[in-house]
Amino acid sequence: MPDPEFEMLEVALRVGATMGDGPEDADRSPDRVYCDEGTVTLTPLLSQFSVLNEGVTETFGKTAIEGQISTGGRVRWAHEFNDDVNPKTLWVQDLTSAQITPRIDGEGAATHSLRFSRLKARGIPVTIGAGNVRIAADRAVAGRVDVMAQLGAPAPVIMQLKEGPKGDKGDPGADATNTTIRATVSDDINTPGSDIEGALSAIYGQLSSPAFTSPRLPATFDPATPEVVTGTSLPALTAGNLELRGNENNVGAGFAAQRALTTGTNNVGAGFAAQLVLTTGTSNVGVGSTAQYSLTTGSDNVGIGRSVQQSPLGNTAFGTTTGTNQTSIGSSTGQNTATQLNDITTIGYRATAGANAATALGTLSRADHAGSVALGSSTQTTAPNQVMAGPRDVEITDTTKGVVIKSPDGTRYRIKVANGGALSTSPA
Repeated sequence: MPDPEFEMLEVALRVGATMGDGPEDADRSPDRVYCDEGTVTLTPLLSQFSVLNEGVTETFGKTAIEGQISTGGRVRWAHEFNDDVNPKTLWVQDLTSAQITPRIDGEGAATHSLRFSRLKARGIPVTIGAGNVRIAADRAVAGRVDVMAQLGAPAPVIMQLKEGPKGDKGDPGADATNTTIRATVSDDINTPGSDIEGALSAIYGQLSSPAFTSPRLPATFDPATPEVVTGTSLPALTAGNLELRGNENNVGAGFAAQRALTTGTNNVGAGFAAQLVLTTGTSNVGVGSTAQYSLTTGSDNVGIGRSVQQSPLGNTAFGTTTGTNQTSIGSSTGQNTATQLNDITTIGYRATAGANAATALGTLSRADHAGSVALGSSTQTTAPNQVMAGPRDVEITDTTKGVVIKSPDGTRYRIKVANGGALSTSPA
């Protein structure tokens, strides 16, 4: 038991995973298992602190607390840190307590880092990313703090499935040998963070239709981790964070690409979360990390570059959702208004358009008016139907050419210059 003179809290930590392990699952649902191997390291975020106890100040250094995961996902902590009665119980000092100098202050501030290594469940490697947690009285329930619930996004379990029977509802030649399926670690081990039933069923030929359901995307997720491969045609092999998806003439490649697609057709999304929430839009092309991420029902848009048409100027409120006929090339380029626009062209880093039929060419160029054209880096239009070159010359090197303008009666004239600088006009 903890020293009653110190403000201590019990750490609740049980490491588990959700996974599917083969065709023997009669209900076609993922198994819920706990890790049975691995190391957990809990480290205070204070490099040194003092505790005032009965008028005596004791000073402690930054000591990492290490534990070994055993059967049932429970952690057996090193002897000098565990409970004398139960070695699977850990008590730590509340670093937000008034006893501590200096103490960790600030609402919700983390107090410890939590790191996992060499995790396995049933012999299968499990990856859980490191993170910071808060072990403080305001997070405690009956003196216990659940740190797993604070880790945020689910982490993946990557496993190799055993060979199963050929699929009689999908590709007759499909074979489950060495097929990689991804599940997720869940805060609540009884609530899977990802639905992998469809993918498992498709591999083992247990569906009544070649099509199967896409998995749920968690409310938050780690961009560095993969999820389940889905679509009407399941690849035999995936690697790393790559997902391949294809149905109704759509092609999606990359983690979470086209994850929400329903009836949209002729779309191509390549890159992490490209066209993530696209549902019914058609004939869109998005290439790059989070390209066209916000697009839902818009059609005939082309976006190439990181965050293109998703967070122009770094603002997700400007993401294209229902706009059409937008062409954008460059990182964080697209429209610069929450109002959905049509027929715009933006080319260049953070080049943007603020009205229909506007064109911006150049880094940070802005065509803010309908039908306007902004030419050159940082150029910004000032009126509709204007071509703005900004603080730069427009030079014509061919003496037979010039600026062509139209008179009120519709006649077109070319303005030219003679030796000596005299201007003249001639019908164009």
